[in-house]
Amino acid sequence: MNPIRRPAFASSPPSPDTIQHIPDDSNGTLMVSSPKIHHHRHRGMFSRCTAKLTCVCRSRRARLFILVTIISIATLITTFILSEDDSIIGIKMRMVPEFYFSCIAPPLGGLLLGKRKNDGVLCSKRVVDAIVDVDAFAFHGLGHSLDYTNDIDCSKPGPSGHDSEACKPEWITYSTTCSESLNQLAEHVHHAGMRFTVFGVGTSWKGFVSDADDVVLLPSSSIHCSASYISATFKNMSSPLVFMSERGLWPQVWLSEKFKQKSPEVESPYIYLNAGTYLGYAWAIADVASTVYRGDCTDDQRTFINAYLDDIGFVNHSTSRRDVYASKPHMLNNLEYHTYITLDWYNQLTNSMYKETMGTFDFNQFDKTGVVKNTITNGRPCIFHQNGDKSKQILPEFRKRVGTSAHS
Repeated sequence: MNPIRRPAFASSPPSPDTIQHIPDDSNGTLMVSSPKIHHHRHRGMFSRCTAKLTCVCRSRRARLFILVTIISIATLITTFILSEDDSIIGIKMRMVPEFYFSCIAPPLGGLLLGKRKNDGVLCSKRVVDAIVDVDAFAFHGLGHSLDYTNDIDCSKPGPSGHDSEACKPEWITYSTTCSESLNQLAEHVHHAGMRFTVFGVGTSWKGFVSDADDVVLLPSSSIHCSASYISATFKNMSSPLVFMSERGLWPQVWLSEKFKQKSPEVESPYIYLNAGTYLGYAWAIADVASTVYRGDCTDDQRTFINAYLDDIGFVNHSTSRRDVYASKPHMLNNLEYHTYITLDWYNQLTNSMYKETMGTFDFNQFDKTGVVKNTITNGRPCIFHQNGDKSKQILPEFRKRVGTSAHS
């Protein structure tokens, strides 16, 4: 199989620079994407369909990664962007390729439901302050800096260092309307030590389905579920991309045995990939998206499942080139070849709510420490995603239980 050429880095794991060769003063790219619109319908986001919406995210001389998750089917799309504590100098801006936003308004969308009914909930002040007009959003091309990022070094203390707004992680959300869940999310993101940005308020969602908000971010304690905790936990998982896992497989149910064969040592029922939540370095998200998507705006879950089972990966050849392979070539050994994707089998950060009941979770320590424990894996996840049959969802009850803790 012929590789796809990408800029690369010699170390392993590689430095997460951009997928194009850019000047040294603008290393790193953050990309915003969306996972599924529904658990089996209209889930694409990385496809190369016609796109109107683009987003600009900060680029830093540091390792960067993002968590992408649906907050509301047809209402909220969230991207959680984190940076490591490495030296960050000469922060730059660059654009996100159009196809990363191409399915926010899919070509076939809007034919069934039109504009989503407003929930009748006023936006909180934190949400209002975070709302950005997509049409008026400033576009910055490669190498263009924002004024407030000049002379920022996030490795140093003070207002020109890690106390700067430019150095904070950022959670970017697409929401057509305000809701109690959005207001709660804004509070939890704030207390976790992250910036919050909301696109889409007052616009129409053009997807096929509309449903309740289906993601909860736990309110952070002084440690658990803070930006630094999530960042450190992700890094300890030693993979460029970490996807949420679940106990059921959809839509390719016939691939169940392949999942079991791929991870025979895993002692967890959460062995199937779910695209509702994933964390990854920006360069890895870009590599995988541009490699596996071929104009499909309907099913990112299927696409990522295939990429995972095919061992999509890369080889670093020099500081200027990374070769990306849709599947592992037979002539490469494991030392040369690095796969992109692993799963959060033990709920270290994420938890699919498919097939779950409230009895799955131990809340005994939550009010004191902010920890909710999965009693099956003993994991302590921070992000909970209600996928699957929404008629059996437990997320509303779960959200009420964790929404008003003493430390939030």
